[in-house]
Amino acid sequence: MKHEAALRAHVPAGEAEPAPRAPAAWLENAHDAVSALLGWLLLFAVCVNFANVFVRYFLDRAMLGAEELQVFAMVWMTFVGAAVVALRGEHLQMDILAQRLPPRLRIVLGHAQTLLLAALSLFMLYQSGQFTLQMMELGRDSDAMRVPMAIPHSGLVVGFALLSGVAVLRLLGVRSMGAAPLEQN
Repeated sequence: MKHEAALRAHVPAGEAEPAPRAPAAWLENAHDAVSALLGWLLLFAVCVNFANVFVRYFLDRAMLGAEELQVFAMVWMTFVGAAVVALRGEHLQMDILAQRLPPRLRIVLGHAQTLLLAALSLFMLYQSGQFTLQMMELGRDSDAMRVPMAIPHSGLVVGFALLSGVAVLRLLGVRSMGAAPLEQN
């Protein structure tokens, strides 16, 4: 929660919760590596798209599997990217009502949101893991490129595992990557 440190600054002395801890160096390094990987994956998808357009319109041929590759890349970018955005504390929030709550209730609401994120992410991790295992057991491949369908579906597993990890870090008091330390607010 991007503004959690600012909200805590308004809680009366003696009632404030401990300041959230800064992310560890390994977490920042992992964040940077995953962000770079997502950037390269986006660049790959754009290159595949341009190549597909060129082949289709200038060579009058079809590039078999280009759309599949783009969709598979988009699945990975979406679900892994959701964890990166959550770690940064930059996810979309409907906070018009929360802004009107007293500071202590906003903190309680923030913890409730984090618990809900953890519960839903763990539930979806389990469900997507079961489905991915089912794809593996069935030996299901994609239609055009014959890619095992467990590969694109595992993007959901990885994404929800990362989201669950972010929620656990929040519950342990690690602040968002983009949040300023409490002393600076």
